[in-house]
Amino acid sequence: PVFTAPAVAIQTVFALTYSVTDSKGCISASSKNITVNPNPSAAIAPASPAEQCAGGVIALNGTPTGGTGAYTHLWSGTGSANLSALNTVNPNYTAPSIAAQAIYGLTYRVTDSKGCIATNSISVTVNPNITSGITPVAATELCTGGTVNLSGNRGGGTASFTHLWTGTG
Repeated sequence: PVFTAPAVAIQTVFALTYSVTDSKGCISASSKNITVNPNPSAAIAPASPAEQCAGGVIALNGTPTGGTGAYTHLWSGTGSANLSALNTVNPNYTAPSIAAQAIYGLTYRVTDSKGCIATNSISVTVNPNITSGITPVAATELCTGGTVNLSGNRGGGTASFTHLWTGTG
């Protein structure tokens, strides 16, 4: 038969016995203890999906709990090249420079000292940066009472936009 380890909250020993009887009534028995260790769990903050502008940084916080003993950590996925480290509990994710919105996946894997594993995943949406400018671009000097038409210009970014003019005058 196949023994499937059940979910356990603490290390639990299961004692199994195999007995065989032949046609003359002779019996033999063997025993086997199977130790089942609890799996750890892995949480990630911020919650998925996370969002950041290109070039921005997200502090990821892996939180392992349960299991047995010390943990090892491994981050992987389509966004792993943008992490400050792959084998740490709390890496920084630096959003790559992109022209259009993109979604990157990350998986956090925790292994405890008994080799039991837990994983959790997060998606990170990266938005392209926005640029701004004012026209006319040339230096503008006016005499008292003079006027100039100004235009705010933007490039890139993700719709919808809020425009705000501030300053003195």
